[in-house]
Amino acid sequence: FKDGSFHYLTCIGVLEHFTEMKETIAELQRITREDARFCIMVPNSRTFYWQINRLFNRDHRECNENASTLNEWKELFEANGFRIINIHRDEWRIRKALFFLLLDRWQPAVRTINALARRMIPLKYAHQFIFILTKSKIENKKSTIRNPQSEIRNLYDSLSRFVLLLNRVKYRDRYAGFTMHKALKIPESLRAQYSVRTAPLYLDDLILKAARLPAHPVIMDAGCGFGGTVFRWHQKIGGRYLGLTLSPVQLRIARREARRQALGKECRFYLADYDSYQPTAPLDGVVAIEALIHSPDLPATLRHFSRMLKPGGKIIVADDFIAGGLEGEQKKEAEDLFRFWHLKQPLQEESFRLFFRENNFELEVLEDLTDRVPLLSGFTVQWMGWIYSFLHHLLPFSGVGTVLSAQRGGLALQRLYRQKKMRYLLMVARKK
Repeated sequence: FKDGSFHYLTCIGVLEHFTEMKETIAELQRITREDARFCIMVPNSRTFYWQINRLFNRDHRECNENASTLNEWKELFEANGFRIINIHRDEWRIRKALFFLLLDRWQPAVRTINALARRMIPLKYAHQFIFILTKSKIENKKSTIRNPQSEIRNLYDSLSRFVLLLNRVKYRDRYAGFTMHKALKIPESLRAQYSVRTAPLYLDDLILKAARLPAHPVIMDAGCGFGGTVFRWHQKIGGRYLGLTLSPVQLRIARREARRQALGKECRFYLADYDSYQPTAPLDGVVAIEALIHSPDLPATLRHFSRMLKPGGKIIVADDFIAGGLEGEQKKEAEDLFRFWHLKQPLQEESFRLFFRENNFELEVLEDLTDRVPLLSGFTVQWMGWIYSFLHHLLPFSGVGTVLSAQRGGLALQRLYRQKKMRYLLMVARKK
């Protein structure tokens, strides 16, 4: 065919049979126009079918069929001049099996089971992938490839449901103070002030005491979870609060509790990104508890917080900070933590100090709370790691898999704490 002959091109179940895929892709690009659309279906090597074939050395050599993982296909297409618009799944083998098992008269059941499978099984485990592509020179403003915010939203939606279940078992209360952050160890002298149910609120009280906020402040909680910090601080000092979360599950619970306490005006919650939200009036403080680890650009986030504050307003941070350089196995633990928790970069104390110096802030409080972080024994971390890893591979369903991956990230964090490569710091900085 001549160059630029076609507006649309389909390649269904064929590309994987070519011995020279890059040359084949180059030919597909040559015969299509610059604004052409492509529909290419390719097999997934992570399916049970392909794993069994490889186990018995049935690798499809006779027909030269080569399957790859989702990420490998994405890398192949993007490295060879394509821009990905969308990725769909094809579950032909599931439909075929259900058809033979349930026959024609049960086709409504077949459709229902197939629909459930499509919702529960992550895309990376689909039988085949259907890629919708354009040439990479064409701007694509409607790309539906998942972005970091959607990954974080899915993480916290699934994790929130798990925390609610865990709270019922651990604290005999589904909400347990409406907290999502760490439950620090309470000093012996203060233990009588907290019940089993209110123990997770100790960190909120500790931060509030260190922050020394004015009476009835206007505060934004960046990454508010279920609203536990907001409700606790309002109970202690009054004021007006804005809680931001990316999780619809957390938003629903926080708003419901605000209505129950008749605090709909004083404690408001929004489904919003803390990097883009704009309050209607200057704030007395921005608090971020275990939330800035997800910031894609920490200096930009802190500058945004600074613009929200009135003179004398405060940035209040409590989070996990990296302690020194990482070597050998420590790097792997950090990589696992970043991968499972969708993190961009570790928080470093010096990064905050530098920002505060350069942006006219006074660092009023820097407290190391590492000794109050509860740590599991090395043996417990090890066997829990084995169990979570096994279950993660055994149960690749979206919600369960997300929770298990988050737990594996938590164990990586525990290992770094045990190796004294993480610190839990509380910072309070005042805008001059």
